[in-house]
Parts: sequence; C-alpha cells; structure tokens
Amino acid sequence: MTLEFTTFKKGRYEYGFIDNELYLKVFYHDIQLGGYFTNKNEARWNDKKYKYSILTEIDDKYRDTDGLFQFSIVYPELRTFNVWKQKNNPLNEPKVIKSDHKPCNVTGYQYIKVLADRKDDLCVWGGLCLSNSGALIDGCQGLKDFFYAIGYTGQQWTGNLLPSNGTGVNTVSLWVKVNINIIQGSCVANILPILQKFNVLSFIFILLDT
Repeated sequence: MTLEFTTFKKGRYEYGFIDNELYLKVFYHDIQLGGYFTNKNEARWNDKKYKYSILTEIDDKYRDTDGLFQFSIVYPELRTFNVWKQKNNPLNEPKVIKSDHKPCNVTGYQYIKVLADRKDDLCVWGGLCLSNSGALIDGCQGLKDFFYAIGYTGQQWTGNLLPSNGTGVNTVSLWVKVNINIIQGSCVANILPILQKFNVLSFIFILLDT
C-alpha cells in the first residue's frame, strides 16, 4: 500500500487535507534530523523544523461543532494514520492509572479511522493524553507505557527511534482539524473546493493494496 501527502502553507502555519477535511499541523518530529527533545517543556512549543510543536496553541477555535477536537496522528514510514475525536487538548488530558490497571479511553474519545491500532497489556489505543514516562504525550491512557509518543525525550526506550503503535519510526506528525473559515479570505481559501476535488495541493492519503 502507498501513502502520499502534500501540504500548503499560510503564514507560519502548515495545512493539509485528510479525507477531504482541512487540518493544521501542530506537531512534527524527525528524530534523525532533529534529535530528541531536550525535555517535555521544549516539546510543548518549539519552532524548529525537525522538532516542531505548537501544541500550546490548540484552543477552543479548533473545536468541531460537537465541541470536540478532531485529530490525526500520521506515520509516513508505516504508511498509516489514525483519525479520532476527544474532548481535551492532550496537554489538558492527564494520564489516569486506575487501581485495577485497566486501559481506558481519553475523555470524549470517538473512533473515526484507526489504521495504527494497538490492544495489548502494554497499551490500548484510545486517544492522546499526558505521559508520565519518556514523552510529553502518549496514546496509552490507563497504562504506564508510552506508545504513540509525542514529544519524545529519548528516555526508557531502546534504539534511536520514536515509539509508534509498535515498531520504532523516524518521524511522526500530529494534526488538528480546522474550520475552513480559519483561512478564509486568502487566495488559498478561494480555490480550496477545486483542490479538494482534484487532489491538487492537498493532503492526500492513497491507501491501495499492492
């Protein structure tokens, strides 16, 4: 199967389409070119190319009509991604480890498309939350591990790679769905319907059996 994506910029922000919905890139990490994040504070906001984060800028204007945020986490090397909804910015979603050590979903979690799944004793995918291990954020709510790591600091994991849903990867990005009005009034906004229809200058995922 193949995975293809193209993005466009407006000002200092990068946008793209996932399944014909407009998203804003809020996090990107290339560990080979950028190295580890020095600490979790650096991972909250950083304008470097290969360690990019504007997680602190995710606010209420990005909520969907149902009051939830819609996110996508992307693994280009694995040619896969997840799309889901949750109530809180992951920075405001604490990890909760219950006495029975059973996994749980983050607040308001809604499954949309999950291609990078995980369900085992170490981690069960159910949205993103603050991590209490070697990353700022992870996707293992209710459990101690930190797969789906966002803001990886290079601790407590083997290899010079990032923890995805299973295997180690070099790059990961996180996107939040935005309303078209966010970029309305620009020349880009005026031609967005055409871009979506013909898959030009858009964020395209093509998943084909090979």
